[in-house]
Amino acid sequence: MVEQNTGRKWMASLQLILFAWFYLNITFFPHSHRIGDIIITHSHYYWGYAVSAHPVHSHSTEDLKVLNELSLFLTLAALLFTSVFTLLKASKYRYTECFVAVVPRLRMDALPARAPPA
Repeated sequence: MVEQNTGRKWMASLQLILFAWFYLNITFFPHSHRIGDIIITHSHYYWGYAVSAHPVHSHSTEDLKVLNELSLFLTLAALLFTSVFTLLKASKYRYTECFVAVVPRLRMDALPARAPPA
């Protein structure tokens, strides 16, 4: 039991570190590459900028395709997870219609007599 709990703590710590690394990469290292008339913006760890505020490094066409596919995959995975989670949460609620069995009628003897309008 103790060994299993230690393993869970290590996995949780590893996931926290990976998430923090991912978040820091997205936050601190976004940059763009211009290829012809197309500007591709992505984020990953790299060292510095050149004088003209463009990244010093470059990517091959295959690298950019992989970055595009990873971005699409992560976006669709997040959308799918959110949709499924929302649907599962909403499926817990059951909506029923309430019908009134007897329609109340207005009884004339319940109204007090009043004087006619002047």
